[in-house]
Amino acid sequence: MKKVDQGFILLARKLLDSEVWSWPSDFLRLWIWLLLSVNWRDEYSRDFGDGLIVKKGQILKSMRVISREASGFGLNNQVVNWSPQTVANMLKKMEDAGMLTLERTRLGTLISVSNMSYQAFSTYKSSPSLTPRGQPLDNNKHKTIELKNITALWEVYLEELGNKSGRQFKLTDTRRKLLRSLWTEHLADSENPLDLFRSVCKALKASPWHSQRKAWCLPESFLRNPERRERWIMEAQEVKPTSEHNVGRDWRRDG
Repeated sequence: MKKVDQGFILLARKLLDSEVWSWPSDFLRLWIWLLLSVNWRDEYSRDFGDGLIVKKGQILKSMRVISREASGFGLNNQVVNWSPQTVANMLKKMEDAGMLTLERTRLGTLISVSNMSYQAFSTYKSSPSLTPRGQPLDNNKHKTIELKNITALWEVYLEELGNKSGRQFKLTDTRRKLLRSLWTEHLADSENPLDLFRSVCKALKASPWHSQRKAWCLPESFLRNPERRERWIMEAQEVKPTSEHNVGRDWRRDG
């Protein structure tokens, strides 16, 4: 069989007998998006610290990010964009139907698909995980790639916001952790992650508030929490954010 670019999922025919099939089509679109987006292998589990681990069949996203990534489709010559509240309502209905579970965390909502037979994780056999060269997947190699990604982000940061005439900033453990969070939450699925992060740095430099205070341009300030990371990504993409996280006008003034 010819290799499918970006992989694939398998849908069980019993989906036709499920509740979501009888609901409005937006629910089916969201459900398929979830199946395509959840972590599909234990080997790719992501540890965010403090016991927060995204395992197989799970995804960690905010309602705002889901609304942006799963909607934006055309209908009757109009573009349909779900609000974060609309996404929350649809997910709650799916949870009530036993299709998934929702858990609020400090980094967003942890969504766990309950019946993974829809995605054929448990009812179909698969070959061992292989790399492009046909060798078993090496978790240490995965960690090495992650380390290289963080280092590449730091190099972009230094190019755009580093102190070129004086003492250079150091990549501390705190900054490394924040860059890893940014990569996992927003950059890993981007077509050009380094270009997107460079745009974030340029947006920081262009901000009249941040250009006055160097401390506000440090990762521990502008990447301090999920809301700020998401806000700067959206600024870089020139997407106007919603008020889901209640970020007021004073947000810029403290980092």
